[in-house]
Amino acid sequence: MPSNTTQSTSQTSQNRHRIVQVCVVTAALLVITLSVNLEAPLYKTYAQAAGFGEGLVAVTFAAYVAGLVPVLILLGGISDRLGRKPVMLLSLVTILAANLLILFEPTMPMLINVRLLQGVGVGLSLGASAAYIVEILEDNSSVASITGVVTTVGLGGGSLLTGASLLYHQSLTPHSYYIITAATAICLVLMLFMPNKKSTATSRMVRLPYISNKTIGFCMAILLAWSLNGVMIAVVPGELERIGFTGWSAMVVFLSITTGAIFQPLSRRLGSHKALTLGYILLAFGVILLLIGVGLHSLTLILISAALSGASGFGLIYQGGLAAVIATSGEESARAVSGYFLFAYIGLGLPSIAIGYLAEVFGVLIALIGVTGALIGVAAVAVVFGIGHSKPQHNSH
Repeated sequence: MPSNTTQSTSQTSQNRHRIVQVCVVTAALLVITLSVNLEAPLYKTYAQAAGFGEGLVAVTFAAYVAGLVPVLILLGGISDRLGRKPVMLLSLVTILAANLLILFEPTMPMLINVRLLQGVGVGLSLGASAAYIVEILEDNSSVASITGVVTTVGLGGGSLLTGASLLYHQSLTPHSYYIITAATAICLVLMLFMPNKKSTATSRMVRLPYISNKTIGFCMAILLAWSLNGVMIAVVPGELERIGFTGWSAMVVFLSITTGAIFQPLSRRLGSHKALTLGYILLAFGVILLLIGVGLHSLTLILISAALSGASGFGLIYQGGLAAVIATSGEESARAVSGYFLFAYIGLGLPSIAIGYLAEVFGVLIALIGVTGALIGVAAVAVVFGIGHSKPQHNSH
């Protein structure tokens, strides 16, 4: 009996340590993703102070993608070679540097550098954090749910936190900057005390994406979906300020991302094919309501369209497409997922740049109609020639 009691006590202690360690990793991932859109409500303010227009605002937003995509493509195996802890430490240091830079110099030129650093930091953390949690729990069944919810809430929450801070006190460096910078520093210190399993991996760090005729439809689907999300984050906040709804930009960014966390469980229950179909329907309504909302200067319609873009882009289409890519890629699933995210982040960045520059010439509404019309054409091709050919199975993961 004493032996059994000792074993039980030891097991309880190990479980507690694991819970604490998972909490540290998820907290680190949360502050990293909270940092990404922390400055979003102030893009327009920084641009106006520097004398720049909508085009550069969109470029600034897309600089994050420029920092992230090369890391995803070229350093996908870095944590397999160096271990999870060093990569998470490097990610936190990069994000902390970005936060400090914008605190000391809150200007548009500096923001472009900050966005690049944020992209690098997030790119390093995405794979490393998920793999770290798997190693700690020795189980991968719940990792996708944990990281999916944390990243979605983080990407949307930073903007909302800054929006709330600006309602309390208008500043180029609102209180949210200081809060997240301090939280990042705390997580960095905590990560120093985390264990690190030395890797024995012999695989290359550079792993190019894999895209096949079975996955291209899903890649095009996420490109389209995240295009609308990118527009919501990079273009719509400036338009809201222009038509007199200053202070609501943070809510638009929050809804266009965080609503996805609510719909991710539904996507898993529906299965990939039904989730993608429903996601397309919500996405179409989101585009229509956005165009009408911008045309009529209706805050209500713009907020609803933001929620629909989040439900489809970060919820149904994201989760359903990712599950389908994994299910149809076999041994190439890791590289196929990299390809999927490559298309996703291209969608997040490039259309918002196009709309930003076109808006300066033709106005936001005409720019939105032109770019979204082109994207809908791409979506039609993806549905006919991509998703229809791959016929994904229902997936409960």
